[in-house]
Amino acid sequence: MLLFFRVFVWVIFTALLAYVFLSWRNKEAVSKKIEVIRKTWYLIFILGALIFWTVHPMSIFDSWKNYIIVAVIIVLIDMFVFLSMYISKVGDHELTAATKAVAENDKVLTDNREKIKNMFSLLKKEGIPEYYQTNQEYLDYLSILLQAYVEKDGMSVHILPFKTDQDKQLALTGLNDLNTSAIRATLEREDTYYNDEEKMALNPVSILTDPYIIKVKSRSFVSEVDCLLIALLIMIFDMVIKQR
Repeated sequence: MLLFFRVFVWVIFTALLAYVFLSWRNKEAVSKKIEVIRKTWYLIFILGALIFWTVHPMSIFDSWKNYIIVAVIIVLIDMFVFLSMYISKVGDHELTAATKAVAENDKVLTDNREKIKNMFSLLKKEGIPEYYQTNQEYLDYLSILLQAYVEKDGMSVHILPFKTDQDKQLALTGLNDLNTSAIRATLEREDTYYNDEEKMALNPVSILTDPYIIKVKSRSFVSEVDCLLIALLIMIFDMVIKQR
């Protein structure tokens, strides 16, 4: 029994050591996988308990306190290491989650609110021309409006036709290192394609009843909110402007 606990403790220590090392090397990647890591953590406990119970079936009745002790240790490590919780009140041991996630969510909400305010400020300040004579003039007006909107957030935008095979090939030019076939299939389904590494998004839209791709690039990243607001801006533009 003692030998099993020694082995189990070393397995736990090795797992924690690996977690700390990986967190130090790539904290962001580990944070994204934290749910999987926590599930694996509890799976190790359950597997260890099952192995011990299989070898010593009566231990669940004779040594049930040992199961509880190990379970409590596993839960405490989960709370303090994986969930980054801490004791905020010593008297009643009230546990409070770290405010990092809350702060990040608040920052995202603030950024999104600023983007919406930016869009309405742009419409109020710049306005939309009431008429256009040619389709190209329409696209030029729209391109100027979109570029004025995204510049404040350090982004650039390009309107690319996506109707013919040649249009589609040209729209995907410069993406040689990526799976252009999969990207094209995504866009043909009228789904937005995001690429965090390239800090880019390709957003399929309909302009003047023809399919187009709005290519958005950013210095940081392009979010779903960015693409939705750009699509909304296009809809507003289309409702206001009329052909002369």
